[in-house]
Amino acid sequence: MRITLGTTGARSGARRSAILYAWEDGDGLVVVGSRGGSARHPAWVHNLRTYPRPTVAAGKRTWEVS
Repeated sequence: MRITLGTTGARSGARRSAILYAWEDGDGLVVVGSRGGSARHPAWVHNLRTYPRPTVAAGKRTWEVS
């Protein structure tokens, strides 16, 4: 499923969003933090490590996750 992950910028504190694909796993979602095989993580991974309370939007539903 396609989701929008809303994070807080680690340095700026501004709201950021990333379009990702997720898979359902029981009551949770699994996303992969990849930059197409790059040795560096995507920026949203760094943002989550600093501010671990993102939002997820899928379809018409939006919720906070941890």
